This record gives sequence, C-alpha cells and structure tokens, in this order.
Amino acid sequence: MQAQKIDYKTYYKVFGLSRKYTWLGKKDVPLVELFNLCDSVSQQDLIHFLIENFTYVDEEKIDIMTKDINNQISKIWRCSESDSILISIADDTKNEVDGSQYGAQLLKNQLGWGEKNFISSIGKGAYLIKDNTNAILFDDFIGSGKTIENKIAYFKKTLEGRKIKNVKLFILSFGCMSATYNKLINKNYSIYSHFVLLKGISDNFSKIKRIQQISDMIFLEKKLADTYKHHNLSTFNFGYKRSEALFSFTELNIPNNVFPIFWWPMLKGQKERKTIFKRAL
Repeated sequence: MQAQKIDYKTYYKVFGLSRKYTWLGKKDVPLVELFNLCDSVSQQDLIHFLIENFTYVDEEKIDIMTKDINNQISKIWRCSESDSILISIADDTKNEVDGSQYGAQLLKNQLGWGEKNFISSIGKGAYLIKDNTNAILFDDFIGSGKTIENKIAYFKKTLEGRKIKNVKLFILSFGCMSATYNKLINKNYSIYSHFVLLKGISDNFSKIKRIQQISDMIFLEKKLADTYKHHNLSTFNFGYKRSEALFSFTELNIPNNVFPIFWWPMLKGQKERKTIFKRAL
C-alpha cells in the first residue's frame, strides 16, 4: 500500500494551531477530523481563520476578566455589598448547572460579597429583591439577545406587580456579541461585557470575500446530520440566530451561538464525529 504524502501547508495549518493555542493541545484528533471535512483550500483557510479568532476563556483569562468586572461593578457602576444583588438569569426549572450560575460563583470570589448578595435564578431574584436596590442581571454569554431581553421583561413585570420601586438595573456578561451589545445600549440599558465579539464571518471579511466564506461554511454544515436528539441542525446554522459566535468558556457547554461545525456531534448517515467542543443537547 502506497504511503500518502503529507502536504506541508496543510500540516502547518493544523498542527501550527495546536502549538500556538494550548487549549487545542489535547484536541489533535478532532482538529484533524475537522480539517478533513474540507474539500478545498478555501474551506481549510476558513476553519484556520475561525480558530485563530476564537475567544477561549482559560484560567489565566478568567483571573483578568473577573478583576476587570470587579472594577466595573465597584468603581464605575458604584455597586456595593450594602445596596446591590447579582442575579443569575438561570430558570428555576433547570436541573443542570447553568453557565450564569457557574460564572456568578467566580464573581463571588472576586467581589468578596456575602451569600445574600447572589441569587441563583431570575425567578428567585424577581421575588426577593427589595426597594432601593441595584440589580445586576448576569449571564455568562449573550448571543442574539433574545434570552436576556425576555429575562429583563419578566424581571420588570414581576417588580411592577410587586410594586417594588427604585431598582436600578444593570446587565453583565463575560461575553456578548457586538451587534447585541450595541442594541442593548441603544435601548438605554446599562450593560457591560468583558468580551465584545464580532461575527466570525460577516464582521471580518469584505463583501466579495464574505460571499465565498459563507458558501464554504454552508458546504461544511451540509455534511452534518440534519437532526440529533430531536434537535434540528437548521436551528443552529451559523450558530443560533446566525450569531456566528467564536466563544468558549473552559469547563462549560459551548454556546449554541457558535458555528455548529465546532460542536455538532453527528455527520450525515448518523456517523458520530469527534468535535473540538462539547455541548449537551
């Protein structure tokens, strides 16, 4: 059997990435599988570019990020332990650990506030908050903005029903898509995110180049299974609501706003694939 030659440029694209980014160090197999889905140099170049522009929050970045957010909360927003609560936007009905709850634990350690200043779900927060309080609604990642806006609407309606007055509202996240961030600012929300993220393709290429890159991603996504565990891939094309996100937080489910090529676990024909990131569905 004749040995297959290894192309130097392809080798550099793949293993140059794993050398450069420590978070890829143990993911050589899924990285190779991802590149092997590509049928053209253009598709390989797209995958290479997207990984190069991925925001991966590791332990070092967590420390920098939480210190930055502490400064925002304490010095810029002037929220203190005596007059503020931080509310994870998790639903009360969820049994699994939510990213907003995990992130709140990290912030608790940095802020040094007591247990009473952290509420684990939006439902509890809306019914426990009192008059004359700063309410910080927290989510680890804000993609299309649909979830956070629904939670804000619920929170405000509940406070109105309880006749709670003089609550100052702040929105906080570790990562937020740029378009959503600007939309929330334009709606006069006080919002802060340590990472404000561009769309992986649409915000990074000229119009002509973008047409090719979109075509390449459509081609790659067509290789994925149409359904998985009663979920339709079409819901997540280019990431949920076409967010085109490139964001992952160590130890947490990757957001469904990320291109599914990085986390959708099944190929056409119900063939399992090894993925760089994991997401429970």
